Amino acid sequence: GKNDYAHAVYLYGGRKTMDRILQILERSGSDRKTLFVQEQAAQAMFYLTDAQILSSLMQKHSEISRSSKDDDDDDLGDLDSIDIQRALRNVLDHSSMSKNPNLQRWSAATVRNLVLEDQRRACLAINDVAARVASG
Repeated sequence: GKNDYAHAVYLYGGRKTMDRILQILERSGSDRKTLFVQEQAAQAMFYLTDAQILSSLMQKHSEISRSSKDDDDDDLGDLDSIDIQRALRNVLDHSSMSKNPNLQRWSAATVRNLVLEDQRRACLAINDVAARVASG
């Protein structure tokens, strides 16, 4: 299902796949074909940034890392495949696009997911700093 697709995207080709999706969203043009393809890209981005998907991905990443005794997991991707600022710029642009209401809806919904992921990253960064300060 969706989880398997998302896990495959992040773990085995995250940066390339996310970059391609963002390139589609960055295309200029308002013809029907372009808007349709961008709608599909926004829908994919929505599912790939869903909090439940990202949570299950973190669990899967931990399982694979623990079960792998050798260094094969060095090539394993993770949530850092998402360029939050670039993705936000793109979906914010499309969330005001009135020529395709579906593209507008998927983009607006993705904004929420990206903000939650950005907040999660900020909390992790703060926790890392607090742990360093506490340890001296």
